[in-house]
Amino acid sequence: MHAPNQVPTCVLAALHEHRSLARLHVRTFSIRSLYQEARELNGIDPDELILITSPCLYGICVGYTGHENEIFDEFMKHLRTRYATRLKRVQITM
Repeated sequence: MHAPNQVPTCVLAALHEHRSLARLHVRTFSIRSLYQEARELNGIDPDELILITSPCLYGICVGYTGHENEIFDEFMKHLRTRYATRLKRVQITM
């Protein structure tokens, strides 16, 4: 399930089909499936995977409280190289 203000999958599909070179900036970026307990981890949600692998994803703003888990921290380290290859701007807010 998406965070309340994240980009719906239907909007991403339209961008990919009609504006594949658009620059998408997500100010409320959150991958909820990474906040699961380790014993409950089932991988990244398919809708969230569509967002993080979108060729349009250009900029994100991520809230960081210091209470994120190790899986989230590792994901953020590899976000640009493995998932969001066109991601150019990452803002982390405390």
